[in-house]
Amino acid sequence: MKVFLFTAILVLLIPLVSADEVTDLILDLSGSSGEKWMATYELSKIGEPAVEPLILALNDSRLSMVALTLGLIGDPRAIEPLVVVLNDSDSAARAAAANALGDMGDDRAIEPLTYLANNDPNVRVRNAADQALDLINGTQPSKS
Repeated sequence: MKVFLFTAILVLLIPLVSADEVTDLILDLSGSSGEKWMATYELSKIGEPAVEPLILALNDSRLSMVALTLGLIGDPRAIEPLVVVLNDSDSAARAAAANALGDMGDDRAIEPLTYLANNDPNVRVRNAADQALDLINGTQPSKS
């Protein structure tokens, strides 16, 4: 009886999300401004089940919003793919990846963020990398 009750409680607490719902939300990341932010919010609430599809979406036109969403979720599987985005040709994507890595606070991002902070041609990207490093090093209060 206790096992049944525990299972029932878990089922109620864990939201069931279909792959189609996650895919639709990822597609919404390229919609209007309101759609982008709502999709980001919903995907961050879904959390872990959305991480792998979001990582796969890092190579398309929704790159900045996908990076932002991965940072909000904070799953460590996203660290390496986000580090790769730091080399993207799109400065907005590089800045978003830097922000996401700062939010995640993982030491594996320190070296690539330091390089970005010192060498990126875009001041916005350099600033994002500096802020991310401050978050990781604990010299800036967390955004959360």
